[in-house]
Amino acid sequence: MTPDPRRSPPDDAGGKPRLTAPYHLRSYAGQFLSFGIIGHTHINSLREPPIAQNHQPIRSLHIVPRLVAELGGSITAALEMCHNLIEAGHPAQVLSSHDPRDDLRYLGTSYPDISVLTLPRRFPSRYSNVTGLRRILVSRRSEIDIVSIHTIFSALTWRAALACDAAKIPYVLHPHGSLDPFDLKKHAVAKAMLGPLITKRVISGARALVLTTQRESDAIVDYGAGVERHAVPLPVSVPDRTGDGAQFRMRFGIAPEAKVVLFLSRLDEKKGLDLLIPAIVRLTTRFPDLRLVIAGAGDRRFSDWLQRFIERNGAGHVATCVGFVAGPDKADAFAAADLFALPSRNENFGIVVVEAMHAGVPVLISDNVYLSGDLEAAEAVRVCAAEGESVEMAIGYLLDNESERMRLASAGRDVAHRHFNPAAATRKLIDVYRCVLGRP
Repeated sequence: MTPDPRRSPPDDAGGKPRLTAPYHLRSYAGQFLSFGIIGHTHINSLREPPIAQNHQPIRSLHIVPRLVAELGGSITAALEMCHNLIEAGHPAQVLSSHDPRDDLRYLGTSYPDISVLTLPRRFPSRYSNVTGLRRILVSRRSEIDIVSIHTIFSALTWRAALACDAAKIPYVLHPHGSLDPFDLKKHAVAKAMLGPLITKRVISGARALVLTTQRESDAIVDYGAGVERHAVPLPVSVPDRTGDGAQFRMRFGIAPEAKVVLFLSRLDEKKGLDLLIPAIVRLTTRFPDLRLVIAGAGDRRFSDWLQRFIERNGAGHVATCVGFVAGPDKADAFAAADLFALPSRNENFGIVVVEAMHAGVPVLISDNVYLSGDLEAAEAVRVCAAEGESVEMAIGYLLDNESERMRLASAGRDVAHRHFNPAAATRKLIDVYRCVLGRP
């Protein structure tokens, strides 16, 4: 894909958003936002989505603080929502912040149907602060039916809520776990101060909170805002190719006969690697050819701690860190695995859990993954406690029982296809939009 010669030059000193020449977008009850893909040199070619059947299409704008893929599941969730809304005939576009160091090239290949506007981050940039958002929404208010704001504790989120109020555009909030009591422990003092003063106002102005599971809906703190809540599962796409497990093993020096436990997630202290790594080391006395593959990226501080932890626990010969994987590399990682393990201390949904199930990999998760109750009831996963001994026992049991791994792989794939298919999740989100907008 070659750069479009019409692409506009970088932002000027006034901080104007970088815009490409407008695309020809089909008219859906009026023109929609003519935003091109911004922030990198590749231009997305928009496909014309089908007209939504029997209903007037809903034009949504999704505001996401940052779009760097390595930052985690909420970004993937927002982009998958947009992709599947477009597939269903409902125009959906993205507005985010950017920094010259952001690598957004993946958008051109993974999400060519989504057009994106990015605004330059301003001080304090760590909170995705931007300027000019109100002007954009007020000038485009006739072209947007509803705004979906993803995550809570971000300057962009707060500015978006104020801009929606000024433009008289209804908005819904997707916390993606950020209102969960576990997550509120991070930067607890600041959040305790901001909660009643700013966060409550942002939540109160929303027409609805869109949560990913009923368990998240029951758990969240809304600071007394009392806004209507909807539990809508995230759309998780079925992989379009089968990975090459043998090639992945060869690439990272893993023997064909080795037992591979795969951890694939954002690298963060809540994910349970401090439980998983010692458990794997202890299990090597029973399974000498056992290997742990750690796939994911995180901030520098945690990544450095992880390397020291691996060395301190004598896991250097067992654990292989392969970095962030996506697309074909992710499919290869799943294909190379005998077991997927995520002993997380908190997970409001767990996109990668459903991805592993789609890929036919037997899954072990902790009971703090909010999908665990439903998936265990469907006998589609094995559930353990987020404790070292429980993790070790569950992995040992599954490695000892090939027939159980095969059963879990089959059941997991079936449940993923039946209960987490993108079309069903998208219909539920559209129903929330219709409810908010008062449309039949």
